[in-house]
Amino acid sequence: MRRLALSMLVAIATGGLASCNILVPAAFIFAPEPMVEPAYELPDRSTVVFVDDRQNLVTPTSLRRIIGNRVSQDLMVEEAVTTTIDASDAEAFARVNDTDGAPMAIDAIGRAVGADVVIYVEMVEFRDRTDPYQPKPRASCRVRVIDAVNRTRLFPDPSASEPSQLVQVELPAMNPDDLRSRAARNQVGELLANRLGQQAGRLFYEWNSNKIGTSLEGG
Repeated sequence: MRRLALSMLVAIATGGLASCNILVPAAFIFAPEPMVEPAYELPDRSTVVFVDDRQNLVTPTSLRRIIGNRVSQDLMVEEAVTTTIDASDAEAFARVNDTDGAPMAIDAIGRAVGADVVIYVEMVEFRDRTDPYQPKPRASCRVRVIDAVNRTRLFPDPSASEPSQLVQVELPAMNPDDLRSRAARNQVGELLANRLGQQAGRLFYEWNSNKIGTSLEGG
């Protein structure tokens, strides 16, 4: 295989493959994959994603479930963890048990739904429209990982200056006329929620930053 690969490279360099249509894919094949290392490798323990939106930034509330489910789904697909608990379980428990001025502790929410580890996603911003003349939807959240059993922070490292990792996403600018209908705005909201969940999940597994691959996978 090594001899064959070298032969192909020599042929390309000497003009043996003269067509530009052949050269481009050949260069793509031999280029190294632009992989991004995980910021943190999760322990393989039962894990739940808790999307905290106590300021009601994300509407409708179904979009919160999209964010949490996207993180959970991608972690399973990428084999970052073996077991995840439905994110809506954590949200429902917090909603019922939160009291004014005394929200449930993150580790307590995790233990209540049977999770050893909680990926805590705190919403910072969620806007399906920003500029009325050239809308550019964007969203952001802060992420940290909590050991629900030992009641400690796993990520970022406890010694880190920042207690959480900021995650931001932005969609391309859109034509305001395309966002006039409720259905269109709902579609944008779902896309934004999916994109945010995807980027939050990528903190915990290796992924390909190739722009072509990213666009093809819907993220």
